[in-house]
Amino acid sequence: MCSRRGKRRDRRARRYDEWCETFDGAVGTCVDLELLKKYLPENRDAKILDAAGGTGRVTLPLAKMGYSVTLCDISSGMLNVARQKMRREGVLDKVKIVE
Repeated sequence: MCSRRGKRRDRRARRYDEWCETFDGAVGTCVDLELLKKYLPENRDAKILDAAGGTGRVTLPLAKMGYSVTLCDISSGMLNVARQKMRREGVLDKVKIVE
């Protein structure tokens, strides 16, 4: 079951970030981050797990805030997109990626 789900997510990996750039996707990400902020530790050395984190739409802003984030997902395609994004944004050293 996880294998099939992972393969479907692999096929959607590139399109997912395109959706995140639409109005609906951007609003969804903004709302998610605002809801999450009240639960974030004050200590920026804290480690955070982003389970089923896909292409890292939540991981990226957390890493930019200074947190160390473990991003895990069942889709290697999603994680490959995330890895490229983290590298491009200069935060790959703050992110551990696990399939």
